[in-house]
Amino acid sequence: MNIIFATTELPPLEAGGAGYLVARLRSQLQAQGHRVRVVVAADGRVEDPDVVVIGSFADHLERSKAVAEAVAGLVREESADLIEFQDFYGTGFAALADRDRYGLTNTRLAIRFHGPMSSILDAIGHPHSGHEVVLEMEWRAFDMADAVLVPSAAMADHVASSFGVSRDRLIIAEPARSEAIERVAFSPGPRPQLVVYGKRAEVKGSLSFMDAVIPLLESRSDLEVRFIGSDDWSWAEDRSVTEILLERIPGELSDRVAFEAMAQPGELGARLAGAWLVVVPSLFETFCLAAHEVRAAGLPLLVADLDAYRGFFDEATGAVIYDGSVLGLRRAMDELLADPQRLAALAAAPGPVYADPLEAYRSPLPAPRHPQSQSGLATLATQSVAATSKKAEPTVHTVLRRALRILPRPVAGLAMRVVPQSIKDRFRDAASWPAEEARRARVGRHERVRRLAATMPGVEQPDVSIVIPCYEQGQWLMDAIASVYEQTYDSWEIIVVDDGSTTAETIGAIDAAAELPRVGLVRQENRGLAAARNAGIAMAKGRYIVPLDADDELEPDFLDEMVAALDDNPRAAFAHCWAELYGDVSELWVTRPFNLYQMLLSNSVVGCVVLRQEALASVGGYDETMVNGNEDWELWVRLLLAGWLQVDVRRPLFRYRRLGTSMSTRTEARFEAGRMEIVERHRDAYSPEALVTMKRGWYPAVSLICGPTLTASALEVHDLDDCEAIVVGGEPDEKLQALCRTRGWPLRVAADAEGAVAMSRGKYVTDAAAVRWAHGDSLLQAAMALEDELGAFAIATDEDEVLLWRRWALVAGDSPHHKAIPGGELGVVVAESPLARGAFADPAWELPPIQTNLPIHRQSPEVEGFVPSVL
Repeated sequence: MNIIFATTELPPLEAGGAGYLVARLRSQLQAQGHRVRVVVAADGRVEDPDVVVIGSFADHLERSKAVAEAVAGLVREESADLIEFQDFYGTGFAALADRDRYGLTNTRLAIRFHGPMSSILDAIGHPHSGHEVVLEMEWRAFDMADAVLVPSAAMADHVASSFGVSRDRLIIAEPARSEAIERVAFSPGPRPQLVVYGKRAEVKGSLSFMDAVIPLLESRSDLEVRFIGSDDWSWAEDRSVTEILLERIPGELSDRVAFEAMAQPGELGARLAGAWLVVVPSLFETFCLAAHEVRAAGLPLLVADLDAYRGFFDEATGAVIYDGSVLGLRRAMDELLADPQRLAALAAAPGPVYADPLEAYRSPLPAPRHPQSQSGLATLATQSVAATSKKAEPTVHTVLRRALRILPRPVAGLAMRVVPQSIKDRFRDAASWPAEEARRARVGRHERVRRLAATMPGVEQPDVSIVIPCYEQGQWLMDAIASVYEQTYDSWEIIVVDDGSTTAETIGAIDAAAELPRVGLVRQENRGLAAARNAGIAMAKGRYIVPLDADDELEPDFLDEMVAALDDNPRAAFAHCWAELYGDVSELWVTRPFNLYQMLLSNSVVGCVVLRQEALASVGGYDETMVNGNEDWELWVRLLLAGWLQVDVRRPLFRYRRLGTSMSTRTEARFEAGRMEIVERHRDAYSPEALVTMKRGWYPAVSLICGPTLTASALEVHDLDDCEAIVVGGEPDEKLQALCRTRGWPLRVAADAEGAVAMSRGKYVTDAAAVRWAHGDSLLQAAMALEDELGAFAIATDEDEVLLWRRWALVAGDSPHHKAIPGGELGVVVAESPLARGAFADPAWELPPIQTNLPIHRQSPEVEGFVPSVL
């Protein structure tokens, strides 16, 4: 595997449990032959080509962005199978929230649960105020991650309940422990001695221990206490924890309390010699390497009752558990010091039994989240962090913005030009002249549309009915209506559905809209988007329906092009197009080429389409029980399963506003659950048998391109049934036809290789006439290898002869795949093949030249190569 760790700690740059864990994991993984690189956000230099040091950052968000940039750079150099981020400080937030920009959409991104700041602050009783942004970053990173690695089953329960991580994304991965600790003979000194082992920190219970032990020091004149560990900074008092501890020790007891540096693993036994009992009084832990090191050395241990210790520590493994309170700690220490025989028994007990810390890296980790889930979760996370960091607007900003609004245009423009640059910089976010110009342009547009509407004749029998549900979106309603009045196609009506709005702004906007020509109005109690659309459709006169949300818009030629597409395709239920995203996001959304099987697994049709009224009526309209989103996707599935076709107009004709936490964003974020709601409504279509049949016809795993003389015996060796066969240059013989019937392989004929690739539907393609496969399951192994290696365009021999192609790379020279992976042991190329990367251009798979200044967000043409087990 190729693994990247991203951390803020790595010895010797920065000490800390997470850093030691990364260092040990790295060493052990490298010993097993894995490539391991590390990005460290810390000060200093390391003479190691596989360690990238990017410096420390005062701002957590900037540090997270710098880590994302560094990780993305490493992935561009050499793709990674896994990137593992530490949890605290939200180190992985930026990479997860902007995966597409950083090129990490198809890379597994995991968070390892070391101990986030929120857990630490809660454990020590410190308020969250002042730390809200980083706490939100941490929580959202857990939400977006493909997998969360936890050290034990008990901690998996903790993370699931405290952070809402679904069980299927929780991976138990015990930390790598030091192998340099030798078990020593327990030899308590002549005077009772307590050792507190581990970092001196509030969350490590150092202050609580001092409160518990002082009465024991006062009552036992022979008792000695040693703190062995590094110093930390106090959250509550903003100073050294050791300094606070020293202040709490009464003067007459100070000579019996010692503070020592942290022990190195190889010297731990010697450093603990003479100790009667080792205490690790932590208030919160996820695993606690220090506690495990104590038992590895063979010393009796006292720890608090924490989730981190369950399954590892009890008296049978040499540890006593106290209730976590100061009083409970005092009593436990007092009882144990008075019972040397019990201490000896604890020391002699065997330590905990551990799992292999590398097992998690050998087992299949969860795949990257579906791109729709990635997008929705990232939008929610970004908006949430932005809202958390937003401060109250100063009054002067409001005054300046109002001044711009009342100034005449020439005066306002001049004022913003002559204002000193220092003032412009100070108020540019509050009173931007371009923003004011945009506001004035919007007001002017509405006025022009109202004047146009006043001269527009009515239409008795419109071709198209535009249905606009509106629930508390009055501020945008006139924009949507204006985009309809600006259409180059003239035969339309608008039906606004007030879905129980309550705000004065929205009610007033709906009332004003209803006074415009060609605008009808339906009012109802709030029943949800699907029910609102159905209410508008029931009133519609047009033969075509356009479901337009109140905060979206149509491009002027939307109706012209989409209606023409449906007129030319009478069997099509709907026409759909690309979308321009605007508002908080400015992108061009390019959908994948339509594929019915892929449509069952994920939506590739934007919600604003032109629907044939006849088709809509034949399936009963929108499903009003789909109240959590995906009501449009469910309708497309229902229409297509009923036998209707679709038309894909590959142009951006729809403007999709992405502003704030919209319903569409929440729908994307819960993609996996939303898909299951559709599955439950169409169980027959999603049965394993139905999916296999549908997949073979629309999206087989492999297309076998066969020469005219290829015999059935050359193909029947393959164990993989998820195939299709395409014969080039002649009709297949009877044996080959019989084989395809028996195996369930679709069989077609092409005149040449170009025609064969053009008609192929497989995710992967092999030249069956040129490649001799080593054994029956070689083709399956090759397909699975490409499925796992998301950045690969092919599997090839050492001589670069390709065994199996990714079809995307054959039909699109601009496909994002950047390497071939070795697979010489799977097959041998026995003849020259005409297949070559990008040699069979397919306009539907290539990104066409588009006149736009917007960044293009392309929906991947590919989905799962095998039937998803979750269905």
